[in-house]
Amino acid sequence: MDFDLVVSKNCCACTRAEKDLEKFIMHRDFIKFKKVLQNKSKYETVIVPSLFIDGKLFSYGEIDLIRLEKKMISLLKKVI
Repeated sequence: MDFDLVVSKNCCACTRAEKDLEKFIMHRDFIKFKKVLQNKSKYETVIVPSLFIDGKLFSYGEIDLIRLEKKMISLLKKVI
């Protein structure tokens, strides 16, 4: 499962989102986490942070970790 976090420099919300995601993915080896600067991203987004899961937009702004957990479980059920 690929998590792409689109961020910009000097963005407090981006820093928080990155820290939250790093904690979230801890001990979840099946998640590949990548942070990319907005101006170097393949995703054309104007709002940061933006989280993409397997190439599809999951959220803009603050990340709801409970919703993210539910989404991850849903995606894993489709694979199994």
